[in-house]
Amino acid sequence: MSHAHLYAYIQLGDSNRKSALCLAAKKLGQLVPLNEGQPVLFPLQGTKKLGSPVLFRKPDGKLGLAAADHDGSEYIFVYDCGEDWTFVNERYIRVNASGIPVRDLSVSYDKEFQIYRLMWSDGTDGYMAATEDWEQFSEPAGTDYTKSRSDITVEEAVQASRIAISDLEYAAFLRRYNKPHNTGITEVFPDLAAPPGSSLQQLGLPGQVTATYSDGSVKKLAVTWDATGVDFDKPGTYPLTGRIRQPQYPNPFIRERADPYIIHDAESGYYYFTASYPTYGHDGNNEVQPDGYDRIVIRRARTIEGLASAEETEVWNEENSSVNHRYIWAPELHNIQGKWYILCTAGVSADNVWSIRPIFIPCHGDVMDPAAWSRDGHWAVNETNDGSFGTFSLDMTYFEHRGTHYVIWAEKPAGSRLYMATIDPGQPWRLTSRRIELSAPDYAWEQAHGDQIDEGPAVIKQAGRILVFFSAGTVDANYCMGYLHADEDADLMNLDSWTKHPYPVLSTCDFSDGQQGPGHNSFTVDELGNAVLCYHARTEGEPGDGGLNDPGRHARVKSVHFAHDGRPILHMRAEDELHSAYADIAFSVKIM
Repeated sequence: MSHAHLYAYIQLGDSNRKSALCLAAKKLGQLVPLNEGQPVLFPLQGTKKLGSPVLFRKPDGKLGLAAADHDGSEYIFVYDCGEDWTFVNERYIRVNASGIPVRDLSVSYDKEFQIYRLMWSDGTDGYMAATEDWEQFSEPAGTDYTKSRSDITVEEAVQASRIAISDLEYAAFLRRYNKPHNTGITEVFPDLAAPPGSSLQQLGLPGQVTATYSDGSVKKLAVTWDATGVDFDKPGTYPLTGRIRQPQYPNPFIRERADPYIIHDAESGYYYFTASYPTYGHDGNNEVQPDGYDRIVIRRARTIEGLASAEETEVWNEENSSVNHRYIWAPELHNIQGKWYILCTAGVSADNVWSIRPIFIPCHGDVMDPAAWSRDGHWAVNETNDGSFGTFSLDMTYFEHRGTHYVIWAEKPAGSRLYMATIDPGQPWRLTSRRIELSAPDYAWEQAHGDQIDEGPAVIKQAGRILVFFSAGTVDANYCMGYLHADEDADLMNLDSWTKHPYPVLSTCDFSDGQQGPGHNSFTVDELGNAVLCYHARTEGEPGDGGLNDPGRHARVKSVHFAHDGRPILHMRAEDELHSAYADIAFSVKIM
């Protein structure tokens, strides 16, 4: 018999970001907040606020979720628990036509009569109703009803309810919502024997090991072997040790470089870094500053770590262009069929820095040679007249998949949305298809201060899926990162192929070191091919107004982990990636 429970609750505070579903699991007296206590579901309809969420069992034994519409209306939210343990298939259902608000909702299934029974309060009186199909409801009847609250020792948790779950369900929810942790390495290193005159290289020790994790996922990590205590010319038994190398990067990685982008060129072996060159105005009103957002700088190094101290070269400046003007934002370097381009945002008019559109600047030689870059970039164009680039457009990125070339960008016809189209790789600034609207800022975490923003797309391929990351909210502490995914075999230009992850995968809440507003990321790979995240974030307490003219968005770099099911984990702690108990390898070598 299981003694596990799953709790559903919202957080204290009247906002769309607080009135969202949070979960916690409890077993043997130990309560574990899921997703580190942050919401896992944000409603899309009604007030976009949940109230008194309640879990229930459906006739097939699976879990369902229902919730009031914030403080109460005649509508409720209903969800199914999917195969991946997320709550899906949102329905916004009118429970009664009498105008009776639903608060403190309870739901149960009556097996004898094969109906769902709903009970609620309007704040004063109790009511009950029944439904077979969540479409037709019986007339509400008065009843004596007071919902019993479930006590939960989670900070800011309110309106909690709970349901008994099996041990298998308990394990599945923890696996789905909580970060895995390192449980060891797969390799076993027995003692070795070698003849006199051998060397460390001749022992054939691997340069990497496979780290294992609590959810069944794995990751390659490099090893540095130390044979300083071994005399390879003298018979005897000697200790030999190895230290697993965990990637560690300076934090901040590069100061005052927002919208950072790193690419590894496999042909030359170099890593390249570029980012927006900032303005330096702490005006509080985002007034246009005379300098900054006007040039493109690039760094080059043999390693990711080397970029932090590499010399920065200015390769392009808008003052030399006759058609591309400030604001120059979010440059990216892409090699498209053997030719290098900078993709960035530029102003159409010298008199209006906000008249921005995407451009492609071709390179005719060495990436680090300013003279190799065209003075004028090509404006992105779409000759299908679907409205693309007719207004504020920015943050274009590029990727190729199975011979088809794509671009994704942000545009503001009404809020900032993500669009995708195919291109001609020979003239990559020309779209060859009508655009599709890949993402709209519908969730509460994609909105802040009245703005609705999805921007800064970045693409990575992993475990048979195409992942499109993006940044949402405003460029202050509300900034956060989400993603969409599609199967690699799907038609990527079919919007039905894409699924948006329902909650942020990186936000201010994920950091304990003062980082705020993480976003506008790119991806590269380390020496072992592991994915590495590059993003910007502010530092709490630094001077500045937090606006676009505040240069305090610093480039940061950290490792990416992929869970057992391919989900990206962007906020893994160092001790979870590699536990100190498994960081050192020790065995002996016998010279004989």
